[in-house]
Amino acid sequence: MKLHELELNEFRGIKSILLTIAGENLVIWGENGTGKSAIVDAIDFLLTGNISRLTGEGTGNIELVNYGPHIDSDPDNAWVRGKFVFPGDSTPIEIIRRMNNPKKYETNSTKNKVNPYLNFAKQGQHMLTRGEILNYITCTPGDRSKRLGALLKMNDITRIRSHFVTISNEYRGEYTNKKGNNERFKGDIESLVGIGTYDESKIIEFVNSHRHIIDGSEISELNSTIVQSDLIPPSTITSPDSVKPEIITSRLGALTTLATEEKAEKLYNSYNQLVEEIAEISDIVKFQQTTTQLNFYTLGLTLIESNRCPFCDLKYDSTELSSHLKQKISSVETYKKKLESIREKSHVILAELYNLRGSLSNLIPQVQGLNLDEEHSYLKDWAEQIDQLIKILESDVRVILKKKFPKDKFNQFLIHKKSIDTFEKISSESSKLSPKKSPQQESWDILTILKVHMTNLEQSKTELDRSETKMKRAQALLTSFEKKKRC
Repeated sequence: MKLHELELNEFRGIKSILLTIAGENLVIWGENGTGKSAIVDAIDFLLTGNISRLTGEGTGNIELVNYGPHIDSDPDNAWVRGKFVFPGDSTPIEIIRRMNNPKKYETNSTKNKVNPYLNFAKQGQHMLTRGEILNYITCTPGDRSKRLGALLKMNDITRIRSHFVTISNEYRGEYTNKKGNNERFKGDIESLVGIGTYDESKIIEFVNSHRHIIDGSEISELNSTIVQSDLIPPSTITSPDSVKPEIITSRLGALTTLATEEKAEKLYNSYNQLVEEIAEISDIVKFQQTTTQLNFYTLGLTLIESNRCPFCDLKYDSTELSSHLKQKISSVETYKKKLESIREKSHVILAELYNLRGSLSNLIPQVQGLNLDEEHSYLKDWAEQIDQLIKILESDVRVILKKKFPKDKFNQFLIHKKSIDTFEKISSESSKLSPKKSPQQESWDILTILKVHMTNLEQSKTELDRSETKMKRAQALLTSFEKKKRC
């Protein structure tokens, strides 16, 4: 907001004065006692209903009603009037505040329009004391940023912004974790169904093929409540903890396909390409701030309404300023494209790992039921190694950059020399200990496991949606705060 006109009547040391400022800078000079401070006090009073120099340490019990009016006047005759032009509106808005009722003001506009600006003025950024200015001038270069924050009364703003950033980062981290869980549960289903990527139509087709074996009708939608709905269980039902040879056979087949040297070589090359692409970034911090900077510059471009910078209010040629911001946006968009490329590469690797991890998740409980302790421990360790690699890929780009593995180490995440022997032992014991089941029983058991996975996925999706809502709200609050802070 810009001050265009200021009028004082019976205020402090001034009987009456009218200043036409027209939104420009104003310098007041003169000898002591000529009323310079009264002009500053008048602006302070007009905006806040108070005079900050008359409050605080060392002022004693000074009361505004006694020291605000001119010495020869009373509060009923003391008032200050100002005309302002608000951002985006060329119509002058008049504000009057009277000493006999300083908490209220009069205006030719609406209180809803004026209140946000007056509430902002209460932060005191429009008032600087000699001491504050001297402290800034004499401070060391290292303290300049801190002193500037104190000078502009921005400590509270900085603290609030810090809270918003912390909350936004926490919710973004929570969302990333929930998204990872969601992808893992999808991997469990993909592994069970035998598909490379999550596809509802293929899963429904898989469900209907097994429902048909149990003489069930087809379903047309997918959720955990109808996977086994209206089905009559076979006469002999195995408990959820019993060994299911068909699951073991299916998962061993999937692992044999997924955990190959050829697949490991491909993922190793993809991971190295990802690390190398991240290493090409000279400024990781700036890279991570890409989205915020893009929003910032785009906002600035939309706020250009005159020949003044929308951020610092300095005069610029509007065409030159617009061109400058467009160049900044173009530069940041290059970073953004780089970020999207990195995310795409990491997602491709993660999809393979989620599938592999899903097969292990389905197999491990079955191996435990076979009482194969050594093989069970091996598979659990393998799953934990894959989880470590997944966690790295889901992390900050700086974490990925620090985790460049030699080829043999990387391959241990995906395949081990004991794998074939372990698979053969599990397959052999499974065929010995498990009775032959009917096709109906096998289909029922498969649908039972799928129902568990579907329930996990649905619960995960609910948690993911809630987390995404919180993340978006936190980001919206931070963006709104940043926008209003610059107004």
